Amino acid sequence: MKSDKTFSQTPTSGLAYRVTIPVGVLSLYGIMAGLWLSSSRALYFDALRSLGIEPFSFPFLDAHVVLAAAECSWQGMDVYLSNPCDTLGRPHAYSPLWLAIVPAHLGVGATWWVGASLGVLFILSWPLVLRPRTPKELLILGSAAISPMTVYALERANNDLVVFLLVVWAGSCSPRPGR
Repeated sequence: MKSDKTFSQTPTSGLAYRVTIPVGVLSLYGIMAGLWLSSSRALYFDALRSLGIEPFSFPFLDAHVVLAAAECSWQGMDVYLSNPCDTLGRPHAYSPLWLAIVPAHLGVGATWWVGASLGVLFILSWPLVLRPRTPKELLILGSAAISPMTVYALERANNDLVVFLLVVWAGSCSPRPGR
């Protein structure tokens, strides 16, 4: 019979494992932001392309489309027919709920800080969800955290980040132990 080796974990090592991935990814996020904000945008684009991601001409395109639709909607336009506030002129394709939850003072001018804030909040929520207990689990979850799909969602500030944050928030409100 095989002996099942268990990994002894102290409370300190458990916390260290839980924050390692978010700290690492926040560091990478900061580096990518630095590349974008500096004169090294070519490196920004090359880094994303090396993951198989074709970036748009500016980050946070998905946040932009929702903010653009909300802005035009407040101006009385039917964004489901046409959305001239969107850089690509795309009609709004999401639920009207997205238009209703965007505060009235936010428009396309807020794309940068809304997108960056969503990304940071998404990454900071990981210790509530990702709970690696061994170096192997840390490697597997860390790989998922920097996978092309996760990076793509962060680069676009995709609406799924908001949905994920709402689910994490709802789960953290659960009164049951071990949530």
